Amino acid sequence: EDRFEPTRAAQPRTVRPSTMTRNEVRAAVVVAMASLLAPSVALKSKFLAPRAALLSTETVKTPGVESDVTSSTPLKTVTTEKCICEAGSFFNPVTQRCVKRGDLGYECGFFPPELQGDVCREGLTCMRSAGNTEYSSAGARPAMCVPCAKGQKCSRSKGECEHQAAVSGEACATVRVTVTKSATADATAHHTAEATASASASAEATKTVKKDGVEASATRSADAKHEAKVEATAEATATAEAEGKGTVEKSVCVPVAKVQEALGIDSADVLSPEVAAKMVEKGNAMAEEAATDAALEEAGREGMINAEEAAEHLAKEQAKEEAKAKALEKAQSKAEEEAQKLATSKAESAAEAAAKEAALAKATTTTTTT
Repeated sequence: EDRFEPTRAAQPRTVRPSTMTRNEVRAAVVVAMASLLAPSVALKSKFLAPRAALLSTETVKTPGVESDVTSSTPLKTVTTEKCICEAGSFFNPVTQRCVKRGDLGYECGFFPPELQGDVCREGLTCMRSAGNTEYSSAGARPAMCVPCAKGQKCSRSKGECEHQAAVSGEACATVRVTVTKSATADATAHHTAEATASASASAEATKTVKKDGVEASATRSADAKHEAKVEATAEATATAEAEGKGTVEKSVCVPVAKVQEALGIDSADVLSPEVAAKMVEKGNAMAEEAATDAALEEAGREGMINAEEAAEHLAKEQAKEEAKAKALEKAQSKAEEEAQKLATSKAESAAEAAAKEAALAKATTTTTTT
């Protein structure tokens, strides 16, 4: 079993107020803080503290992409019976080392408040000193190991310790990814329409005729109506843009060895429960990310295909409607033109016939009278 003892400079110092001045006490505190908080260059620690930077699981949302974890299975964790540190020591996550617990009079206040209950040896407690002095660490103030009285929170007994943790298995995740894509398409359509139109026209005509040497003229007017039915064909081209969605679900499992590698953890490292929890968190994040990546590309292809199909369909429908409108307008215009033309022709013919008939009748009357 590997054992890591504090270096000589990091050994707890016993501060006796009865034999040291205030300045000497402060100097001793500074020396102890520097020696305990400085990382050891000679030894590689086997005790791993949480690494917030490495375990960041913050994700950046991508426009047009939606993902949902439909199921997940975390790494397996168990707390063993083994202690992280041997009896009489406590684990300092700042230096990632086991530190011998302080004796009576030991300056314990420069440790973070959450550790101060473990700094002093059994039967003592870490009690704040009078005054408003504060250390640089949040919540750290001058304090010393003093006898623990009834009702106070005493340091843990020798039988208590922070147990080692073990992590095994795989972190698995199933992720459903939906990707929205947009596409543009062009389409051309032809349409033939039929239209009916009616028109009225008036015409006036003058005719001169000779009969038996007698010449006569007459002027007459006539009205006519005509209804025309005409077909016309038109072409139209339309451009349309549409969106399409692609949804794919993928499952991925990440073994514990990959999680250890990502965090720089050796398989022989001793794990605290806090680090084990972070490994589980990291494993979940890695599995979700891998499953998302696996589904993303396929969902994108599916979304683009659907978008292209939707855009093509929409462009065709728009082209059909535009061609239909153009053909109807064209047919209506031609029908009106044809109806007017034929109505005018009818009126002119009727007026000429009437004028001719009137002139002929006039000439006949004149001849008879003569």
